[in-house]
Amino acid sequence: VTFPPNVVTLSENQINSLRVYPNPFKENLYIQQDKIRMNIEEIKILDLTGRIIHSFSMRDETMKISFKDQKLSEGIYLLNAVFNDGSNQVIKLVKK
Repeated sequence: VTFPPNVVTLSENQINSLRVYPNPFKENLYIQQDKIRMNIEEIKILDLTGRIIHSFSMRDETMKISFKDQKLSEGIYLLNAVFNDGSNQVIKLVKK
């Protein structure tokens, strides 16, 4: 399979190294990376217009993000994980 030059593919290691739960979520969202690889540099949560809602460095194996005080509307958001090799993985999030 040949991909256009602007398409970034992820290795199986990167795909298997990120877990986000629960999805859909209400107030709290957990992001977990493989503790052996620890290859995620940054996490961004964006709305569908591209506005960054939350951005942070992924330093621990599991991080809890609480949206309780942010009055985040119900809807669809995107989680963009930036890996240490420069590639990205985007996961659709649903806020209930």
